[in-house]
Amino acid sequence: MNLVTKYTGNAKNLTGLGLDALYYQLDQGHPVVTWNTLHGFPYHALTVSGYDANNIYYNDCWTGYKTSMTKGQFLNNWNTQARRAISY
Repeated sequence: MNLVTKYTGNAKNLTGLGLDALYYQLDQGHPVVTWNTLHGFPYHALTVSGYDANNIYYNDCWTGYKTSMTKGQFLNNWNTQARRAISY
């Protein structure tokens, strides 16, 4: 939270909240960092950049690609990390 505040002047802890909280931040033009379990890592951060009716879009720092997963896949994965998320 302190690091995000340092660079953006504001930080919002979204941990434990649902997709609506992420959507709100995205609709305000703010990306959301979520913690997930991917690529064999028990903790892996993704920068969520958008959504539509069926998918969540994100930037994956491990692969360097913008990609997506279905909402169901995202929720199942994000739940493994107690829905940890941060935005500004």
